[in-house]
Amino acid sequence: MIPLLAHALWALLAIRLLCWRATVSTLTLLKYIAAGAFISFTVAAPLFKAVNPYAEPSAWLSFAWNLLLTFLLLVPVLAALRGKGSVRTLSVADGFLLAYVVGFGYDLMTAIPGLVAKAHTATAFNLLPPGSLTDPSALLDPASAAKVTHFAGHALWLGAIALAFVTARRFLRRPFHVWLIGLAVFLFCALDQPFFWKPAPFAHAWWLATLHGSLTGWIALAALVLVQALESKWAADPQSAKEVIRHWIGNAEAIAERDFNGLSRRASEDRLRRRILVAQAESRRDSSIAFEVRKLEAQAGRVEEENVVVPSLKGIQWRGAWKSFWFWQSLLWLMLLPVLIYPASINYVIFNSVFNYHLSNLNGSVLDTALIAFLFGRYLLSPGNQTQSGAEGLLQFNVERQIFRCSLWLVTLGCLFQSWNLYFPFPSLYAWFANSSSYWPTDWTAATIRTFLLLVQPGDPPALPGRQ
Repeated sequence: MIPLLAHALWALLAIRLLCWRATVSTLTLLKYIAAGAFISFTVAAPLFKAVNPYAEPSAWLSFAWNLLLTFLLLVPVLAALRGKGSVRTLSVADGFLLAYVVGFGYDLMTAIPGLVAKAHTATAFNLLPPGSLTDPSALLDPASAAKVTHFAGHALWLGAIALAFVTARRFLRRPFHVWLIGLAVFLFCALDQPFFWKPAPFAHAWWLATLHGSLTGWIALAALVLVQALESKWAADPQSAKEVIRHWIGNAEAIAERDFNGLSRRASEDRLRRRILVAQAESRRDSSIAFEVRKLEAQAGRVEEENVVVPSLKGIQWRGAWKSFWFWQSLLWLMLLPVLIYPASINYVIFNSVFNYHLSNLNGSVLDTALIAFLFGRYLLSPGNQTQSGAEGLLQFNVERQIFRCSLWLVTLGCLFQSWNLYFPFPSLYAWFANSSSYWPTDWTAATIRTFLLLVQPGDPPALPGRQ
């Protein structure tokens, strides 16, 4: 688990550096990662069984599933792709980054079964391009290295699709051109995905044309860098490449010096500066965006005047913390910490031998009812409307609302059918590498699925001093 987390941190850091014009906050990215992880263990399997219930190696059924899964993972970022209202102030890098982290969250969670089955899933992630994957069996069998298969991964596939849509919308403007380019890239990425649909001659030709599958990821990254450079010129951003590098070096120095106040202020000011430039460029084409420009400029003035304070645990009101969902959610996450060291014993972390006697005497419906009550209460107490203004608040509200609604519906569905195994196995790149059902642990029970459903629920952070 530790090597897998190290690969994940590297991929997120590397893509954050490559998206130097991105304006979304880290908190927003974490919520979209959670959305991708949530889709993997709750939505993917039921839909796959509806499309191809017998897992037939049918070309059309498999290709239809590739299209459906790609669209499903793009649902959380539809607001960014539509580009209406305040979302038009976002950079093209924001669209790429939001889609990237959703796909990366999906791939990251599909690596969990391989950890339990003691597969080499951590080594499947490549250092470059970040988020891409390589068949880990090639590391164990050097003789097959010449025939190894690479994949861009859902992160780069989704990022490429989102980049095509937002770039065409920003520079070409006409809806026909936007849909033509976006759907073309969408179909290309669906073709690039594996599983059973490719006939043998075509699969080999595609494998050679894409340099064993590695070409797609590099094309996506090259397009990302090029489009950001074009947008920088379009928005008349005076920041040069050397200034971008100096900015990141300054952030690293602030972290080394533990100057988190300065780091937070610098990041907020830089994001607002880029968003204002984009909004001003958009307002020259559409006067309705002028209102967004004034709001962003006023927000920038408040950032300069306010004293940014880094949140601290000292400010939490612990006496009444038990009344908040974040408190119980944090306890659930803490209970799963041993999984980082002993991933194969996940069932014994929650339902361990100490409490086994008491839990074995409870009817299963009692636990299911408690789970539904927790999720239903979480849904009822979640904000009914957008609580933060601007594009950032809209993005966070949309992804949280989707997670709450879908999780409540899926848990209720699982209880009605009394089959928690409805949620796995599901198609993943790691299972495709294994080429067998042995990738999925045979001893996974309803307890395991309940655990994952609880873990993927986003909890509101506590109210801390300085937190806006």
